[in-house]
Amino acid sequence: MPEKTLEALADHGKVEGDTMSDTYVDSNRVLDGVSAAGISYRDVVDHLEADGLAKFDKSWEGLLETTAEGLTRNS
Repeated sequence: MPEKTLEALADHGKVEGDTMSDTYVDSNRVLDGVSAAGISYRDVVDHLEADGLAKFDKSWEGLLETTAEGLTRNS
């Protein structure tokens, strides 16, 4: 989960009790509604996955560059 999401939850979120169990039927109803609206769940998931991986790669490259600069400076 992204850090900003966790921070927002800590700041003003409220989670009470078990929010996962016994939600299968309701969850499927929501997904059926999404599909009925012409939105492909698979397309959404594929897009989110690709976007998440691109953001991770960018952060990873930044970390590698910062580490290399620090090693060069201190050698």
